[in-house]
Amino acid sequence: MIVFFDGEKHIRFFAYDGEELMALSHPDQGIVVDFAVSPDQRWLVRDGKNGNILLYDLLKHQWTSIDVPGQPDTADGTVGCLQFALSGLELVFFASSPEGEIHICHFDPEHDYYAVRRILPIFGIQGMKISPDGKLLAVTNVGDDDIRGVYVYDLEQLHLLHKFPASGDVFYDLLAFSHDGRFLASSREDGILDIWSLTTFECVASFEAHPGPRLHERHWTETIGGLDWSTTGYLATGGTCFLGEDMLKEDRSIRIWKIEVDRTAK
Repeated sequence: MIVFFDGEKHIRFFAYDGEELMALSHPDQGIVVDFAVSPDQRWLVRDGKNGNILLYDLLKHQWTSIDVPGQPDTADGTVGCLQFALSGLELVFFASSPEGEIHICHFDPEHDYYAVRRILPIFGIQGMKISPDGKLLAVTNVGDDDIRGVYVYDLEQLHLLHKFPASGDVFYDLLAFSHDGRFLASSREDGILDIWSLTTFECVASFEAHPGPRLHERHWTETIGGLDWSTTGYLATGGTCFLGEDMLKEDRSIRIWKIEVDRTAK
C-alpha cells in the first residue's frame, strides 16, 4: 500500500497496481502537515490544527483526538515528525511549543488509554527517524552553528550516543536507517548524501545524490526530497525543486543506490 497526502486536506491510499483505495480527511482539522501509518497498517496518525494529534483506526474507521501537554489550542503545525515504533502502539513526535521537545505517546485504544510525555528537549528539529529495532532515534538539527548536525539517541535510556556535526554552512535534512541498523544515511541541502557507521560513528561514504544549488544561489533547502533504505540494502533518493538565480530548477528523478562496505556508492 502506498500512502501520501495531496498537499491539502486528504491522505490518499493506493494499491501497488495504482488503484485508489481511500481518500481520508478529518472534517474539522484542515490541511495535513504531517502523518504516519503504523507498521501493521492498523493506525494512521496526523497533526491536528489545535496542537493535538489525531489517531485514526483504519479497521473501525474512527478518529480519536489526543491532547499534547503544553501545546496552545490554536497552534497550527506545532506537532510534526510523527514516527511509529515497531510495536505500533508507541508514537514518537516533535512538538514545537512552548520550548521544542520530543514526546512519546503510549496508547491502547481498545482500553481508551493514551499517555503522552516529554522525553528530550531539542530545538530546531528538521527531521527525525527511529531505527528498525526501535532502540535508536536520529534527529537532524538546523539550529545555530554549534548545535547544527545529526544527533543519535538511545531511545530506551534517553541519552545522546553521538553527534555528527554539520559540515560548513549546510544543513542536514532527511534520515534513513539501513535495515540491519548498522548505518544511517543523512541528506544535505546541497544534494550530498552522507552515510554514517553506527558502529564506529565515522562517515563511510559521501557523494552527490542529486545536483544541488551552489551556496551563493541557494534559497530553498530541500534538494533531496525523499530518502529511504530498502530491506534488500538499496537506498532510494528522490529529487525535488529549488530556486536558484531567480529560476525554478526541478529534479523529478528517483535514484537507486547500492552502498558498498568499502566506502563506495554505485
